[in-house]
Amino acid sequence: MIAIVLGLALITNAQHGDTLAAKHGLVEGQKFTFQSIATQNPTENIVVTVGKPTLVKGVKVFDVGSKYKSYTAHEQWGASEKGLHRYYCAHMDGTGVAVDLDPILEVPTNQAKGYKWHWSEPFRGQTMADENGKGPDMKKLITYSNGEILSTDEMLTTPAGKLKTIHVRINRTSEGLGDSVTELWFAFNKGIVKRSENHKDWKRSLLLIK
Repeated sequence: MIAIVLGLALITNAQHGDTLAAKHGLVEGQKFTFQSIATQNPTENIVVTVGKPTLVKGVKVFDVGSKYKSYTAHEQWGASEKGLHRYYCAHMDGTGVAVDLDPILEVPTNQAKGYKWHWSEPFRGQTMADENGKGPDMKKLITYSNGEILSTDEMLTTPAGKLKTIHVRINRTSEGLGDSVTELWFAFNKGIVKRSENHKDWKRSLLLIK
């Protein structure tokens, strides 16, 4: 009897996890098309595919691939009762999940307008040594981020239709990488439907088409 109860509990938890993921736009095999606009790059339509999940500490973390004309970018995303989380990738190409690092809450989906949160991120990209063989000061490459919910019911018009969204702004500061501002618009059952990033040296945006 105990084994049956435990089995049912595991099934219930798994189903709840699937429901949470779907609520945040994470369903294996689901595809979305976005328009991508970036500084010094041609405007193009990209296909975003939710890939196979990896179970990390009881959470399904999905490999989300964005297929551009010349390459495919990968990100790792998961969902919880708190909202949509971005996980650190295990490999330089963005694939795999770094299970030893805690995920970042990018879109709180259970908080009110005005809610604020903050976090810091170590630099995990490639670095080069100078002529003396000395690498950069990694502390200067840490990014400090402050997020704020600007709205929980903003109506956003996209080519895919008019969507009710949670609008988030994230201010990022880094001594070595410079400052930037990211704005995200999140719609339940679809995920992030618009993204805008502004840095003094570059700008880029994504908008859901279908």
